[in-house]
Amino acid sequence: MATEKLTVITAHGGTEALGGNSIVGHIYYVLTDSNGKDSSYGFAPLIEHSMDGTGKVFKDDKTNYSNLTYSSTTIDITPEQYTTLEHFGTFGEPGYLNGFASNPSDPNYNILTKSCIDLDL
Repeated sequence: MATEKLTVITAHGGTEALGGNSIVGHIYYVLTDSNGKDSSYGFAPLIEHSMDGTGKVFKDDKTNYSNLTYSSTTIDITPEQYTTLEHFGTFGEPGYLNGFASNPSDPNYNILTKSCIDLDL
């Protein structure tokens, strides 16, 4: 029986990625639907290597970090959890960046206080 999956991927500081090294590291997630199709979601600054400013969800991290050394964990999730995580990473959907941005249409990014690992609750 096919099931949805969540994979959380951590790239360590200095990891080489397309476009240059990840200075401080990065964390993003990949959703796999019941047909095996992957979609990735990672929050980062709009201007590459910025320490603060406008952030956005990048949907190409799986490609940017492919074939590189990183840590990952995969778990099975319910269809409801899949939808919640899909909406969390999709601009215009209910729940977009819920917890990452007070104003999801213009989320701030700050390397120390609101990065790919911080929640704004």
